Amino acid sequence: MKSLRLSAVMAMACLSPLLQGCGSGHYYEITDPKSGDTYYTRSVDHAENNSAISFVDAKTGKRVTLDRMDVHVLSEKDYGAAVNHSTRG
Repeated sequence: MKSLRLSAVMAMACLSPLLQGCGSGHYYEITDPKSGDTYYTRSVDHAENNSAISFVDAKTGKRVTLDRMDVHVLSEKDYGAAVNHSTRG
């Protein structure tokens, strides 16, 4: 359990500079390495315990909280294509 908490803290420390400008026109693809699920969002928040991130998935509208994640910054075009493609089914 201690190593998981340390991993989450390290992930937040590394991602903090990347995620600080989340509200300023950035587009993110976030992958959960445990499940392989991919999410898309424009805004990322620290979860209540500050060892995880929380965001609203653009495809489903559901709030997601992850303690480990892979984050990629997308262009507006790529973000739009990914979100629109996945919602058409």
